[in-house]
Amino acid sequence: MTQVNNTVSAGVLLKGTAMLVRTAKGIWIAVAAVALLVLGLLASGAIDVPGARPDLGSLGLVGVYCAFAYGFFHTVGGIVGDVQKGEIFTVANGAKFRVLGWLILVLGLFDWTSNVADLVARIGEIDQIRAWHYVLSGLLYALISPALLLAAPVLFITGRIFDAGAAMRETVEGTI
Repeated sequence: MTQVNNTVSAGVLLKGTAMLVRTAKGIWIAVAAVALLVLGLLASGAIDVPGARPDLGSLGLVGVYCAFAYGFFHTVGGIVGDVQKGEIFTVANGAKFRVLGWLILVLGLFDWTSNVADLVARIGEIDQIRAWHYVLSGLLYALISPALLLAAPVLFITGRIFDAGAAMRETVEGTI
């Protein structure tokens, strides 16, 4: 009976995870669409907000972030879908983990360089009160950013593990 309860619990957990990933992807697409629309209107001058200075560069940055986030959620959704079908250790899932690793690595480096560039560009405008915010958030980001970038090698290694699992599965299936 315990085995049946564990199997049912795992199935419910997988369904919940799949629903969460689909919901997150849908929310991200909606937020990205609104952000790109607003930035596009601001950059074109169709709407005017005092103090806002978006340009095509910021519109491009948001577009890159949106594309990477969509790729991330789409890939995670593919892995969860394969797990639901019982296809866990496959070469395709190994490749999906490597894609996630590249997405995290490139996005982390892109995010870090864009934040440094933004800080350098604004260094002359920062008043005394906001300076502490930039210093503290910069220190916090310097501590968190490397941890996020360390996730990429973990995902690359996980991809290799899945490749090895797929090879072992093929070997076992060939001997039976």
